[in-house]
This record gives sequence, structure tokens and C-alpha cells, in this order.
Amino acid sequence: MPTIEQVRAKIQRNFPKERSPLRWARVSDRIIRSTCGRFQIERRGDEAATRYFAFMRPDKVIGARLGSAEQAKTICEQHASPLPLEPVTPAIEREPGCDDDLGDDS
Repeated sequence: MPTIEQVRAKIQRNFPKERSPLRWARVSDRIIRSTCGRFQIERRGDEAATRYFAFMRPDKVIGARLGSAEQAKTICEQHASPLPLEPVTPAIEREPGCDDDLGDDS
């Protein structure tokens, strides 16, 4: 059975902290999609009323009514970031009135 260090090393090899930025391809005159296929940006409205919407495909809206395509791309980049490699320590839940951290009164 592998040790936790071996598992972490394998995760770091497979999911590096640094990743290349998303690349975009034009699908239509109003839609651009990431080359990985996970993200999509749509332009809606005309001229002064133009707004951009960012989607995580197939149908999750991650940014609505944005002023520019660059803002939408930034939101997509944030959602594409790799997961943290270090384990997150869960908060310790305690019963109400528990005073085990106050020390001994003796």
C-alpha cells in the first residue's frame, strides 16, 4: 500500500500547481470557447448594451453581465485553477458548553 508521501508526489506530477492559461477559439460571431471545451463566453446585446456571460459548460453560469470579454476570461481562468495539493484540515466541531481547551482548574 502506498504511503501518503508517495500519493502526494503522484498528485503533484499529475496536477502541477502551474498550468498554462486557457486558449480560446471563436465558435461564432458571439461565442468563444476554450480549446479544452470546459468554458464558454457569450456576447449578448449590441453597442452600448453589450454584456458578456461566462459559462462552465454545459450550463453553469459563472459570470453574468460583465463589461468586457477580458473580465469573462479572468473569471474562467479562476475557475480553471488547479486544486490545492495540500489537504485542508477540517474545523473541529465541539459540543456547546465544552470547555476542554480551558485547562485544568485543579
